[in-house]
Amino acid sequence: MRKYSIFSLLGILAWAVFAFKITAEAESLHPGTWSNELESKMTITSISPDGMIRGTYTTNVGCDANKPQPLIGWYYENGKVGAITFSVIWKDCFSVTSWSGEYEKNTEAFQTLWHLVSLENPSWKAINAGTER
Repeated sequence: MRKYSIFSLLGILAWAVFAFKITAEAESLHPGTWSNELESKMTITSISPDGMIRGTYTTNVGCDANKPQPLIGWYYENGKVGAITFSVIWKDCFSVTSWSGEYEKNTEAFQTLWHLVSLENPSWKAINAGTER
């Protein structure tokens, strides 16, 4: 179930629903680009031997739309499924989003939970969370 908020960063919440599908073929996570239903793009440019990932995230909607932002995180796999976590700072929006979840190698898709923290909102509605498959 999607959660919606009525504050001014609704656009950020819309792109934060992380239902990415792979655009390149591979069994394991690798550098490449994924896009979601709103055409926001996550690009992983490197994965170090210890699992650190780097790349960019470009939202297609809301604050910072069409401006690639730095992405950093970690990835680990056990042969069947991978665990991923990464964060993006939205400099012009005074907010940070972090995702944690799984990369399913059979379907080449992510399933994650996300948390968005906005510094422009009152403290009682500054943290939002959601999930989507």
